[in-house]
Formats: sequence, C-alpha cells, structure tokens
Amino acid sequence: MATAADAADLSPDCALDYLLQVGALKKTKRTGWVENGVPLFHVESVGDHSHRMALITLLNRDPDVDTDKLVRVALMHDVAESIVGDLSPKQMREQGISKEDKFRMEKAAMVKIAAQLDHPAMTARLYDYWEEYERLESKEALWIKDIDYLEMCIQAFTYEQDHHVDLEGFYNFANDAKVAHPWLRQLRAALRARRDAWLAASGVQLQKVDRPAVFTLPDPPSVLLPCAAALAVGVAVGWILRARS
Repeated sequence: MATAADAADLSPDCALDYLLQVGALKKTKRTGWVENGVPLFHVESVGDHSHRMALITLLNRDPDVDTDKLVRVALMHDVAESIVGDLSPKQMREQGISKEDKFRMEKAAMVKIAAQLDHPAMTARLYDYWEEYERLESKEALWIKDIDYLEMCIQAFTYEQDHHVDLEGFYNFANDAKVAHPWLRQLRAALRARRDAWLAASGVQLQKVDRPAVFTLPDPPSVLLPCAAALAVGVAVGWILRARS
C-alpha cells in the first residue's frame, strides 16, 4: 500500500507525465464496437470501460476477494492501451499478431508508463497490478477477467437499445467458460433476461453489421469538428447567395 513517504518523494512533474499518458485512454475507442456497427461518435473509450469495471468491483460481496485490490487492478488492467491501442481479435488475426505478441507489446508499454513516475516503489506497484491481471493467478485477477466480459455485455445491451445493432456475438463470447464467479454469472443471466424481455416488448429487429478491422482512433470531435464547421459555413454561404440571387 502507498505511504505518506511515497507521496512525499513523488515528483509532481513525473506524476503529470504519467497522468497525461494514461489520459489517452479517454480518447482511445473500443475497437470491437466500431467493427460491429456502433456509430463512431457513440463508441465508448477504454477509459469508460475501465471506469464501470471499477464501479462493478465495489459491489463485491465475496469475503475471499479483496475489494481494494479489485478496484486497483480494474483501473490498471488496460492502461497499456494508452500506447498500444485497443487491438481487437479481428485486427490481431488480420495483422498476424499472436496473444504472445500482444502481451510483449503491452508489457513494454506498461514498463514505459510506470517508469514515468521515476519512483521505484510506485512504479513496481502499478506494474504489478497490470501483470497480476495478465497472469490470472489470483482470485482478484480472475474476478476482474470475469467483469471485463460482463461489462462488455452491459455495454452491448446499451448499444442495442440505442442503435439497434445486433451484438449477440458479444453475449455468446462471454459464456460460462469465460464468466466463472457464481454471482457474476447471475448478473449476466439477469442481463440476458432483461435483453430478451426488451426485444419481445419493443419488437425491434436488430441489424447485423460487419465492418473491416479498424485501428483505434482519437475522439472524433477533435478530428472532425473543424470539417463540420467548414461544412456548416459553406451551407450558410450557399443559402445567403441563393437568397440574394
């Protein structure tokens, strides 16, 4: 655990370097949603995903699982993606990236990110939370892996309701072999029941979309708003000229 001494000798400049780097998670899109038809402007970021995972950990009632560690591992588990990006399974297949390759890339990223703190004890602590998740050797890491899948399914339901895209494959992927903890299985079953009830009551016909593998992108407003503004000006000028003619 962190101590007062840890905080006292942590350079503010180094802390800012670290915080600015991990802030990239807030503009790194979750690639799988883009590939399955969710409109880009509405695709959640990796930071969004990790935040709700951390909120789920606070619901833990298992006395054999350390809630404090759950929160920490949840917040750190995708930090490497602030450098590597969110590689989808489709991307990995098409680019010939193996799971071992992905692990090496993310490990190098985590070493770089944690080292920005220039604080050996804190650097080791943050790296260890990430590696604990990757190794899946503790109860807490296994719990986080379960909620990684569970949070994905909750988000899939939201996108189905909002955009009527068929995301059945995400629910099927998060099966009993993936979600092992009994209470989290109950939560997943409740979600499936609520989805089925919504589909029956709404009469919505979900549409299957299959897009090519994509690279994760920065938040679209920062890229596209200047173009949108130029288009709006062009339309306005056109109307003015038409009105004068």
